[in-house]
Amino acid sequence: MRDNYATYISFTLGTLLSAIPHIVGAFDAEHPLAQSDLWAVFAIAGMICAASPTVFRTFREQKELRTKIDVLLFQNLEESYLGFAKVADKQIFRDLRNARKVQNTFVGLRAGSEQEDTRIISTYKGWLRRADTELWEDLISIREYYSGRFRKIKVRNYHLGRHRIFVLKDGVTPLNFIIQRDMADGSADVVYFGWIPNLEREKTRIFKSTDPNLIQMFSDYFEALKAQSWNTELDSSDEHYNGFALDHSTDEIGKLDNVISSLVNKQGKWMTVAFEMGEEGNFEQIQSVSFFELKFVGPKVQLHPEIYDSEGNKLPGFHTKEPSFYKNNVYFNYHVRDNNAHGICHYRFSRHVSLGPILTGVFCDSVSNKRHALVGFNTQFNSRAVRNLSKEDLKQHIDVAKEFFKDRSAQDIKHLIEV
Repeated sequence: MRDNYATYISFTLGTLLSAIPHIVGAFDAEHPLAQSDLWAVFAIAGMICAASPTVFRTFREQKELRTKIDVLLFQNLEESYLGFAKVADKQIFRDLRNARKVQNTFVGLRAGSEQEDTRIISTYKGWLRRADTELWEDLISIREYYSGRFRKIKVRNYHLGRHRIFVLKDGVTPLNFIIQRDMADGSADVVYFGWIPNLEREKTRIFKSTDPNLIQMFSDYFEALKAQSWNTELDSSDEHYNGFALDHSTDEIGKLDNVISSLVNKQGKWMTVAFEMGEEGNFEQIQSVSFFELKFVGPKVQLHPEIYDSEGNKLPGFHTKEPSFYKNNVYFNYHVRDNNAHGICHYRFSRHVSLGPILTGVFCDSVSNKRHALVGFNTQFNSRAVRNLSKEDLKQHIDVAKEFFKDRSAQDIKHLIEV
């Protein structure tokens, strides 16, 4: 109402202001105002006066609208952003006490402190002990599967199947998140997200949302990632197709291996022997021996082999390039600085029925222009010592390899390489 009065008055004043030259001319045609171009100035001034309430009202309305948008935007940001990971953990763990269903990813994340790991394990135990929980699904990489976290979870009277694990078969690096549903206290379903692979926790910003559409998007993302897991390689009738169901009534190391045999722990120290098969299929024509420790650093794989020839001479200047992995395979190019040789190597990991984790593979080099077969196994060695082995020390390591494979027939060894 007040705006309408202001508009009416301003319009009237503006009209009168613009009419001043004409009014003066009617009384005195010789007056300067009646004979000059000043009438245009009065006309413009009158128009501005008449229009000013509308203009100012428009500016005010736009400002109020922008303020409302800013308020909504910043409110959503404030509600969504929880802070850095260590701060956000408190709220996430608190909500987990109410969640009956959980979908969680942790892939390529940096290892936390012992205190943080203890708290995570305690959270698993607390959730699994509750009588009202239904299903917790974890989606992880092979590194996390064998990290030791799941070995430490032990719950009495555990009902098999309430915790299921999907293991990615390659180096997929998702934005990590956790969805919590069907809250016991009646609160809304929620998703927390923001964990970036290989980023320090001190720099990781965590966000929260209860928006159903955003939760559904992350749920669809979870299903898409599951399609890249070892589990979906299986027949849909296989018990592990819907996730590995670990028996948490025990904390034995073996519980991680009571799943599909194709799931192999590739991390650790390995020794390989490369050779050309003799007539009897033994190690009589050894070409080289290598020692390396394979590590997963975030989503990447690292290895730096120490190579010796059959005479005990170390191959200097050996460098791996662009190592990568897919399923149970590790591939890398290599370059030897001293003789400018180069080639490609392929390791294929598997879990043998009687030998346990082993690797077989091939490498090709530009010097011999040959394809060399190799076999390898998990072993323990001093990382510093293998950088400068004597011929006698190398022979002892080769004897260990022969002892490891001694019960394998020539045909068995050939089969391992040819598979």
